[in-house]
Amino acid sequence: PDISSGSYKDYIRQFKNHPAILMWEFGNEYNYHPEWFGGNTKTWYKILEKAAKNTRSIDPNHPIATAEGEAPSQALIKRFKGIIDIWGINAYRGTSIPVLDVPYYLSETGDISNAAIDENVQAQSTLALWKRVKNNSSADNPNNTCIGVTFMTAIDEWWKAGASSRQDNNVEDHLG
Repeated sequence: PDISSGSYKDYIRQFKNHPAILMWEFGNEYNYHPEWFGGNTKTWYKILEKAAKNTRSIDPNHPIATAEGEAPSQALIKRFKGIIDIWGINAYRGTSIPVLDVPYYLSETGDISNAAIDENVQAQSTLALWKRVKNNSSADNPNNTCIGVTFMTAIDEWWKAGASSRQDNNVEDHLG
């Protein structure tokens, strides 16, 4: 469904009572793509605000989210208070995570700092990231705002080598 045309509203009406729906999320790193909005991300945020308000009127029972490239600014969070319930953050910071004072989840994360395929290092990095998320979302943390994480891979994906039929261990050729 297209956010600009409003066709998403029919989709929300159709699926708002489906048990698999946890929330509605609009955009993925649109803050990195002003070219998609006439060269101005302010246009994106106006579209997002309208879509979120329309969605809330159609389905007041599910949270509304958006996924930003990196953590949103405090000004943006303030602007969307009461409109965006959960912020998705795409952040690749090694084993550190952003910390916000509003509900958020890491919509994309992982450690992409390795220059070679090393599954043990990736496993250790993923575990360290998971522990940070868990510690930031535990009941012992008074902020208690990080609600989850989606791990993404960045180095050892077969398709990045150009041939999905084999894994290419020569990563340096593909880092650009």
